[in-house]
Amino acid sequence: MNPEQKYSASGITATVWTNSKDGKTFHTVSFDKRYKDKEGNWKSTNSLHVSDLPKAIMVLGKAFEYAALKSPNTSSHEEERRTTSVPQPVHASLNQSVSPQPMPMTA
Repeated sequence: MNPEQKYSASGITATVWTNSKDGKTFHTVSFDKRYKDKEGNWKSTNSLHVSDLPKAIMVLGKAFEYAALKSPNTSSHEEERRTTSVPQPVHASLNQSVSPQPMPMTA
């Protein structure tokens, strides 16, 4: 299976794939970051540094735009997502401070 489209920025790549099931065509997107380790070998990860987030948002946004405009059919899964309400962001008032919640440490 060949990728239909790829978007990359500084080693961060979003790849759009075309899939078919039950006569319906739909797109999926894979995502990874490529880097060289200390020995100079290429590695791949889906873990990002905070400074990578703008690039990740950009390539994933492009992949979404491509897939949304290219989709010939809408699968029931996509229809379900489209009709599901998305919670609105909560904004702190000017008198409140917002701090990130600590993530549990895993071994």
